[in-house]
Amino acid sequence: MTTHWIPEQLLEPGVGVILDTETTDLDGRIIEISIIDAATGTVLMDQLINPQGAPICAEARTVHHISPDDLATAPTFTQVRPRLEDVVADRVVMAWNAPFDRERIEAEYALAGLDAPAWPWCCLMRLEASVMGCQWRRLDGPHRGLGDVIAARRRLIALQEMRVARMTSEGQ
Repeated sequence: MTTHWIPEQLLEPGVGVILDTETTDLDGRIIEISIIDAATGTVLMDQLINPQGAPICAEARTVHHISPDDLATAPTFTQVRPRLEDVVADRVVMAWNAPFDRERIEAEYALAGLDAPAWPWCCLMRLEASVMGCQWRRLDGPHRGLGDVIAARRRLIALQEMRVARMTSEGQ
């Protein structure tokens, strides 16, 4: 069952987190996870992850500028997993193009021989498209995890403000 979220719900304290991953390639290993609290913008996790020998493709590297040297001493996903689960806990996981991040996280759990948690997910890119009646748009700015989650939160706040203005002008 798909839950239909509205921006006001997602920005309530304790409801959600905004997550972004950077990867070795489009179907590759996670090399960075960044998470902020949706309500406050507080950084909850900003972690490089060692992909255990998986090469970073040149195209991905030009997007996120993460090099193998940056990851040499980083923990593995298995080492980071308990912290990830604590940070997310029972909250809604929001992401820009959430299917991508969800698939990458599920793949990491599968590689570890584990089932991924059944977190509720919300795709902010699709939410924006449905609220604004437009095509999906890319996030602005550099593509590193922390920058992306901050940009996604800005877009979520803008959606909330737009909905409030629309409801006010319609007298609701």
